[in-house]
Amino acid sequence: MAQYVKKATPPEHVDLQRIRETVTEILERVRNEGATAVRYYSLKFDDWDPPSFRVDLDAIEMARVRFRTTSWKRWTSPIIRSRSLRDFSSKA
Repeated sequence: MAQYVKKATPPEHVDLQRIRETVTEILERVRNEGATAVRYYSLKFDDWDPPSFRVDLDAIEMARVRFRTTSWKRWTSPIIRSRSLRDFSSKA
């Protein structure tokens, strides 16, 4: 069973209408203004202003390799752990 050291306090009230309006505004602005709006929100939300938002093919391929490796490790780790524990306990 999981033990929590600290739990997040849930928000008392979530204004879904306001969230919907904000997201709609962002999407509309990006649809109409393109990269200018993306840059605006990048600065606003992340304080990030790169020279370009284009990602080169090498970076895309590196991300694919990392994703496949991470996915493979995430999927196989429990299997490897359980077999290792079973092998260890059967030899004891």
